[in-house]
Amino acid sequence: MAIKGLHHIHLAVEDLSGGLAFAQDFGLHIADVGEARTYLRGLGRHPYLVVLEHGAPSSFRGLSFEVDSRDDLEKAVAEHGASAIRDLTGPGGGVAVDLLDPNGFTVSLVHGVADRTPDALPPSLLLNQGYDKPRIGNTQEKSPLGPPPVIRLGHVGIYVQDWQASDAWYREVLGLIPSDLIHVGNENVKVGGFYRLNRGDEFVDHHVVGMFGLPGKQGLHHLSLEVPNSEAQFMAHRWLAQRQRNEVWGVGRHPLGSHVFDVWKDPNGFRYETFSDTDLLNASAPAGLHAIQEMEMDLWSDRDVQIYFA
Repeated sequence: MAIKGLHHIHLAVEDLSGGLAFAQDFGLHIADVGEARTYLRGLGRHPYLVVLEHGAPSSFRGLSFEVDSRDDLEKAVAEHGASAIRDLTGPGGGVAVDLLDPNGFTVSLVHGVADRTPDALPPSLLLNQGYDKPRIGNTQEKSPLGPPPVIRLGHVGIYVQDWQASDAWYREVLGLIPSDLIHVGNENVKVGGFYRLNRGDEFVDHHVVGMFGLPGKQGLHHLSLEVPNSEAQFMAHRWLAQRQRNEVWGVGRHPLGSHVFDVWKDPNGFRYETFSDTDLLNASAPAGLHAIQEMEMDLWSDRDVQIYFA
């Protein structure tokens, strides 16, 4: 199955108006309001990235991955017991099938959703560093104070109850590849992992799914939206603080994947993250193996890792 990347995430929120206001502070834009669902987009080609609907209690309703062709949908039906192909009702149309992973999460595969014309991004930073100083005679571009310029939905972190079954399903059904695996004690006792797309020689993000098997936890840990650079993240962090939003973790850099990240919580308890500058790997890169007791969450701070998962 040829998965191209995440397309959108679907959330039910008890406080819909609060969730929408937060999402807009976080750089998302209302693309369409349907009978039951509100579709939120970024600046990139996808017509929507986050789907919100009213529901109590707030809950994670599922993930949607984009695939290369309708044949991939038919293969999912024939080989993995996916639902019949259905029409999508959001902006851009398209078709989809639905699968259930071992945790009961709905994982949809979508195809044929019409792209939008991407918006222009802010100018790229030109960095003077070390002996390499290419910015001569010009001042640095400054990011405006305001919502982050969100481009796409890059990855999600999920809690799973049966890590081994989940690991096997995401590899065998979706074809994902582990970039890094985390063990506790014995190296055979895995409790976490970061999985990337398998696009052969094409370079892709370090991970599209992060999976954590922590006792008593199941569901979405965070959704992560790409922005152009860390300058935009620091300015957006200041903006969100001024808006009195709920900070989870300030701007930092993850050791695994190397990306700069910044995490906030919406009024319904969902963690939204911005990320930039992630590692890019192709299918030939081997998986790393790491002991959980030696793991750090942020190379730039000594904050307790439990804050990130609280």
